[in-house]
Amino acid sequence: MKSNTIGKLVKELRLDKGYNQSQLAKVVGVSGSCISAIECGKWNPSAKLLGNILIAPKYVQKPVNRKKLVAEVKKAVENQISMPTPAGNFKKIVITFE
Repeated sequence: MKSNTIGKLVKELRLDKGYNQSQLAKVVGVSGSCISAIECGKWNPSAKLLGNILIAPKYVQKPVNRKKLVAEVKKAVENQISMPTPAGNFKKIVITFE
């Protein structure tokens, strides 16, 4: 396989997984310039590195503190939501957070 073909494959895999070059490099244990060189066709990765790129998980943002998020959402909507009834009166909607 030509190096530019491998580079295109690596770039396509990286983008599909949602990484920028430095993020993918960190996941697979190389430098960002190494990923750049592979994608530009200047360097051929070893079979092991190519395998690591293939099996790299999709990029996931930093985990969210669920308790904090729920508290913020609850605070934002608490006592703020009302809905008109068929008679034209407004009825408070109760939101329960688990």
